Amino acid sequence: MTRRGFTLVEILVALAVLALGATSVFALIATAGATHRLAVSQSVAAFIADSVFSEVRERLDVTVDAASLEIPDGQGVVQGYIGFTYGLKLEPLDADGNEYLAVCTVKWTKAGAPVSAAFTTVALRRLPASARGLLPSPTDKQR
Repeated sequence: MTRRGFTLVEILVALAVLALGATSVFALIATAGATHRLAVSQSVAAFIADSVFSEVRERLDVTVDAASLEIPDGQGVVQGYIGFTYGLKLEPLDADGNEYLAVCTVKWTKAGAPVSAAFTTVALRRLPASARGLLPSPTDKQR
């Protein structure tokens, strides 16, 4: 007489394999969620830094003192991005004060711990047309 079906040991082994697989999948999902949140935070930080650098490029011309554009760390905020702050530092790269290394440090918290990312670019002072040897531009007429 042949028996059909599974033994208790076979069922227990199958359940153990299933439990191990399910645990691995749930751990993977949790890790993916944490990685996604970190990626979103880093993308927001990059967006904030890009916005700050755009404003520096817009405002840095011969009539503006570069030091007046600097923002102490943690003092700058961008509307709509709660929990993110930034700071901006401009370091001159040449003796004439026409080239600056702009460093934007964006800060936020992750699981209660502070996180920061620093972004850098070179900002060039916009010179009037006479200094560039060109015809006057619309921005020159404003002065």
